[in-house]
Formats: sequence, C-alpha cells, structure tokens
Amino acid sequence: MSFRRATTLVLVPVIGAGAIALGGLAIVALQAAMALGRAEAWLMAWTLAFVVGLPLALPLLALAQHAPFRIWERKSRHRDNPFHSPAHRGSP
Repeated sequence: MSFRRATTLVLVPVIGAGAIALGGLAIVALQAAMALGRAEAWLMAWTLAFVVGLPLALPLLALAQHAPFRIWERKSRHRDNPFHSPAHRGSP
C-alpha cells in the first residue's frame, strides 16, 4: 500500500469525526442564537453557512469534480483495448 493511500485511509475517520463535531457545535450555536431572537438566529445561520457549511462542502465538491474523470477513465479503458472484451476474444 502506498504512503498516500495509507495516509488517506487514516485521515478519513479523523475528518469525519471533525465534521460531526463541527456540525454539533453549529447546532448549539444556532440554538443559542434562537434563544436571543429571530434576527440573531438568521444572522447566526448566515454566518454558519460560511464558517461550517463551506469547510464541509469543499471535500464533497472536490470528490464531485474528480468523479467524472474516474468514470471517463474506466469507460475509455475498454475503447483503448478492444481485445480485452469477451466479445472480441476470437479476433486476430
């Protein structure tokens, strides 16, 4: 296993736990703002959208950008090597 792959496998649970903790703190902050009033709750929600929502969305956006390239790469393997398919086994 490569060092990069091992590092990724170690960091995934850590990042997941951090995301859950960040979401929990956001809920507590939003509940505290709701206790103060409607305007404070809206201001806190807007702030949390950037402070919590953006850091949580960035890894998901990176995966969403990477996924079409992986799908295209898998589809193009068959096109580049047509004799790999079972339908062309008898071809010269």
